[in-house]
Amino acid sequence: MNRVGLTVAGVVFIVIGLYYGVEWLRFVSGSQVTTAVVERVESMGTGKSGIETDVYYSYRDSQGQLHKGKDNVDGTPPCKKGDVVNVEYLRNNPQVSRLYHNRRWWYSIGFLVAGIIIAFNPFGVRDIIG
Repeated sequence: MNRVGLTVAGVVFIVIGLYYGVEWLRFVSGSQVTTAVVERVESMGTGKSGIETDVYYSYRDSQGQLHKGKDNVDGTPPCKKGDVVNVEYLRNNPQVSRLYHNRRWWYSIGFLVAGIIIAFNPFGVRDIIG
């Protein structure tokens, strides 16, 4: 891969890392944790880390309004229908939620580090790759 291609790939990784970072910051700075009831769990086959599962749940915000949510998890399903789980939702936008344990802050760091290494070549990676 030529230098321009590596730079573009690195910038794409950085943009993805920034996206995950902004999402993480939105939840860290403005979320509320509550309990939810799992309505259904659907396994979607296997992905890179094994089974991918959609978990559908319902919860009430601090105003008592009922919301429905869905989150995708990798690996063995963490719950089953009828279980009570912790979710976090955005206080200023309560319909946006995710399972509490499903914090993917490391995605941001991983994509940012990879993007910086590929785009800006601080360790001679381009010389090794191409």
